[in-house]
Amino acid sequence: MFFAVFAPLVVLVYFITHFQFDRAAFQTRVETLQYGSFDRTARLFGNPAQIASFCNAFHYLQFSDSGSLFTKSALNLLSLYKGKKVVLGLIGRHRARQLQPAQCQQPPLCTANSSLPVAPSGAVTEIRSIVKKYVGSKRRAAGFLSAFTFVLAGCGIFTYSLVAVHSSEELCRLYTQCAVVSYQWNVGATHCTCLVFVDRDIAPATYAEWVSPDDTTANLAELAVAGELRIIQIINRAVPVLPQELRRCHKLEQFILVYSKIVRLPDWIKEFNKLQYLHLEGDFTDQQIEYMPPDMFANMPDLAFMHLGCIPKVPLIPSLAKLRALRYLTMAVLHSLSSLPDLDGLTSLQTLNIVEATHIPRLPSFAALSKLKSMTLIDRNQVCCDGYITGQCDLTDFQCIPRVGEPVITCSSERLATSELEHLTAIGATLCQSNQTTDLKDMAPTQISTDELCGGVLYKQCKLNGRAGICFNSRMQVISCVVQAGAINMRKLQIARGLVFQTVTLITYLRSGFPTAIIYCYSVLQLCNWLVTCYRYQRYVADPNLFIARLYYTFDLFFAVFAPLVVLIYFIYTFQFDREAFLTKTETIGGGSYDTIARLFGDPTEISSFCSAFHYLQFSSGESLFYKSALNLLSLYKWRKIIVTLIRNHHERRLAREHKALVRPITGNVTPTATRKNSLSAALVKKIQESARKLKFGKYFVPKFLLPLIFLVAGITIFTYSIGAVSSSTALCRKYDKCVVTSYQWNFGYDHCTCLVFADRQLAPRTYAEWTDPVDAAAMLGELAVAGELRIVQIINRAVSEMPEQLRHCHKLQQLILIYTKTLRLPEWISEFSHLEYL
Repeated sequence: MFFAVFAPLVVLVYFITHFQFDRAAFQTRVETLQYGSFDRTARLFGNPAQIASFCNAFHYLQFSDSGSLFTKSALNLLSLYKGKKVVLGLIGRHRARQLQPAQCQQPPLCTANSSLPVAPSGAVTEIRSIVKKYVGSKRRAAGFLSAFTFVLAGCGIFTYSLVAVHSSEELCRLYTQCAVVSYQWNVGATHCTCLVFVDRDIAPATYAEWVSPDDTTANLAELAVAGELRIIQIINRAVPVLPQELRRCHKLEQFILVYSKIVRLPDWIKEFNKLQYLHLEGDFTDQQIEYMPPDMFANMPDLAFMHLGCIPKVPLIPSLAKLRALRYLTMAVLHSLSSLPDLDGLTSLQTLNIVEATHIPRLPSFAALSKLKSMTLIDRNQVCCDGYITGQCDLTDFQCIPRVGEPVITCSSERLATSELEHLTAIGATLCQSNQTTDLKDMAPTQISTDELCGGVLYKQCKLNGRAGICFNSRMQVISCVVQAGAINMRKLQIARGLVFQTVTLITYLRSGFPTAIIYCYSVLQLCNWLVTCYRYQRYVADPNLFIARLYYTFDLFFAVFAPLVVLIYFIYTFQFDREAFLTKTETIGGGSYDTIARLFGDPTEISSFCSAFHYLQFSSGESLFYKSALNLLSLYKWRKIIVTLIRNHHERRLAREHKALVRPITGNVTPTATRKNSLSAALVKKIQESARKLKFGKYFVPKFLLPLIFLVAGITIFTYSIGAVSSSTALCRKYDKCVVTSYQWNFGYDHCTCLVFADRQLAPRTYAEWTDPVDAAAMLGELAVAGELRIVQIINRAVSEMPEQLRHCHKLQQLILIYTKTLRLPEWISEFSHLEYL
């Protein structure tokens, strides 16, 4: 029942917490880039494997059809029926125990006045024993058979799971493009049962990679043979012809081909009747999509998202009449079309984007689009020039000027219906922008705008045709010089919104390189917490307050609520800085000199640890506010339970003392021996009564043994990990005296020091030679940057003529201080330090 009812929800929560997506960076795209561009489509930038797993888990919670509705409703009703039977069973047992003494004293079968013969008591007892043995043997046989069936089924399912995972992984290990594997019994099979095929390069570095991408047709064909593919995502990889093997994948749900050099879609593509997401994107190179089957969408009832982008050679878009589930539709760069398909069947459409319909004199009717919420009609469109939309013919605008090889646009007397224009205006539709000064085709990447101006470096400043721009992979194209303001504003917004997230756990303390005294202290405290929980489980199984104790010791409220404050106070008292000497600097040295910047003269170790501790006390996000508030409330509730328990215990002791005072002393001719016997009997009776109230070992074996064992093992494991992490990291970093703060991790078997703070500085060189020819620090910086853990780099009066390439791995670098380092040139990749706070 857990798997049927609750497991999908648990899986969904797991994927939500483990889903990795830079929402802050993507939000900058939404706020700055042009509406209608697929640069604003989050699905393309997320991890396809994570998206697929999340969608599957979410799908299990939905009533997708009548079958799932019936099954889940039946399982929920069965769960209620099971609960009812449990309650009735408990009531029946209670009544049976009450009637048992009465049955032992029941009258004989026949009274003395009866004329019927009375059966001997021994015969009755023998008959009952025979019947009891017979019924008992039948029940034992049925019980054994049922138990054997369940054990066999459990072992079979467990074995199938292990073999399915192992055999499927072995079969698919060679295919790096298979992001998600369908685990099946693949012993003896030859074809990988792949669910998600992903082969993409979202930022090609050179023009050659853009024009002639790697061909992945063979890989797609091999992984399609098994017919299990659900998702295909191919970006900047060549698939000039879809392989015939793909026709077997009848359950394909997502089909994404972006810059794949495909020329012709096969006629059998209409057989993908489970398709939900379709994205076809071409470019302005020589290989472009030229043909789409006229009945392509005749049997795709579940299609909800469709993006047809940059298809200038397609003469006809197939009929959309049967796409009643379609909610999003984009049609872009429709140079060869003379008309758009009718939209009457798109009753669920919510978003419509039409881009550069250069030779289409009229738009289809929007009367059936009752759910339409947004629409854009942008770039070059004939209906924006001939008066169809605006009511006034203007052939002098940039988008209306004749181009070479294209028919000349003329004015038209036909107009968009007033009711439809009012409807589009009411939903805030973007119609006919007049500020365009460049054609989309002229913005396409060239050899000059890519290799010469950018050289494969993202966010590099460039200048194209006298205009300042930024190197950016617009719409997942090759990195090229883009002069549009949207890309520049996006990067500015990304830099302004750098985010840092840290967790409040012992592992974070280890990774943040806190002093070993604090780590050892908290490790011991946490071990004690786990041991206390183990003791409480073993000693007080039926403790009504066990739930609160379990929460308290498991989640360790002290770490979450009080520990950061204690650590902060510790650093305040141990922080060593000559404030009086520095105050003389601020009072005598002129403003603007970095001689008055305290951070440069403090101990980098202490500054780093203090900042980490202070950050834990901040509400850095809504999530941290929620968790810390919840943990504080739970802590208050725990103390309330403790106080109530103490008051109740005090009251019980007071009643016991009053009851003892009311007991009269023994009188009469009672010998001392009898008194001692009576006292001993009373004590034994009291002990027996107390033991009778305690829970027996049998049916409470699991909570009395296994749960304490789990807590014991967890506590010892955490303590061992802490000691091992400190020991291995210290041994690994001992030879690097410039690593002043180490990230304590389980580094047994590793070769590179997990350093957090690199500090190599000479604040007061003694000689002119030391000043002009300082010691080179580049080699040690390179060694300590290999692990990619550096957060702070402070180099003063040491030579680093060129930044080591290993430093590029340190994506979470927060402070970079280079003073008198003889550095000649900063590398292009320095722009990748998106978490930088201090430079």
